[in-house]
Amino acid sequence: MYSLSRTGRTRTTDIWPGFVDGLASLLLVVIFVLMVFMVAQFFLSVALTGRDERLAQLNQQIAQLSDLLALERSANEELRSNVNELSSQLQASLNAQDDLSSQLAALQSERDVLKDSLTKVGQELEDAYKVIDADKATIEAQLQELAILKSLREDLEKELEQTQDFVVDQQRQTEAALARAEEAEAAISEARDARLTALARAEEAESELARIENLRLFAEDRAARAEEEREAAVQRAREAESAAETAESERVESRNRLL
Repeated sequence: MYSLSRTGRTRTTDIWPGFVDGLASLLLVVIFVLMVFMVAQFFLSVALTGRDERLAQLNQQIAQLSDLLALERSANEELRSNVNELSSQLQASLNAQDDLSSQLAALQSERDVLKDSLTKVGQELEDAYKVIDADKATIEAQLQELAILKSLREDLEKELEQTQDFVVDQQRQTEAALARAEEAEAAISEARDARLTALARAEEAESELARIENLRLFAEDRAARAEEEREAAVQRAREAESAAETAESERVESRNRLL
């Protein structure tokens, strides 16, 4: 800048205004740079703070997912153990069913044998009845003959006074007839004993058949219960498998979310 003094017109150079302008410009530049630096620092701190919070959230989510994964693994192990236990129970039920089936088959074969025995006993009983009927006819004929002999004896007793020899002969015939009557009574007693024996055998066979029928019903009931337990075990195994599949799908989804 040029100035004019009072003593004379002289031209001098004043550098202070330019220096002040330079300093002011430099100060403005420094202030602007500081403002830019402060704004950048503010946004950087905000970004770092948000990143730290996001990292903390991610770490928390990772911890939660780790806990969930551990729970799912424990649940999966428990489900596998349940599946193994149910499989063993199912195998035991199948073995029990096979045993019951074999027992039922044995009981059915025994029942068939007893039915055959009962049929044979019934046939023998019918034969015994026939023999008893035949013996009854024979006994009736012998009784009729005995009645006739008794009447003859009475007649002979009346004629005893006429001839002694005739009476002796008639007494012999009477004794023979009595012996035959006693033999007929013994035959009747034997037939009666045979009938009682056949009836006792028939009752024993009927009681044995009733016992076998009860055993068969018991075996069928146990087989039905074993079938119901097997179906329940299969249903529980299916539920366990579906639960395991659900846990596996949730674990995959958690892993996908984590990725």
